[in-house]
Amino acid sequence: VDHPLVRLAPASENAAVWQKLPPLRGANRFTDVKERFRPIASAGTTPLLIPAEYGGGRVLAMAGDSTWQWWMAGHQAEHRRFWRQTVLWLARREENTQDDVWVRLAQRRHNPGGKVTFTVGAKSPTGD
Repeated sequence: VDHPLVRLAPASENAAVWQKLPPLRGANRFTDVKERFRPIASAGTTPLLIPAEYGGGRVLAMAGDSTWQWWMAGHQAEHRRFWRQTVLWLARREENTQDDVWVRLAQRRHNPGGKVTFTVGAKSPTGD
């Protein structure tokens, strides 16, 4: 399926990139998925990723539980790209190249269980 959420590489290379990623360790099972919602990623017949648009908003149901394994197996770029694209798609910014929404961390490294301090910001279309 060609969808911005699962596009980790150019179309001719995308399937190969996904094949190199470690499989997810587990997933929830979605049942009774409405026909109007089409999964864009599945494990066999089990849907894993289901995007939907409703009114002016977007939602994403993800059944997978362990994309962190991609990072640990040396696929940091793919992990970063997948989650960045997910956030941008949900915010309707997948085609936008402007830096009008941001998150800034007070520091780059954090200890497990430690406090993470950050600031967020956004600009309106008029620059406010």
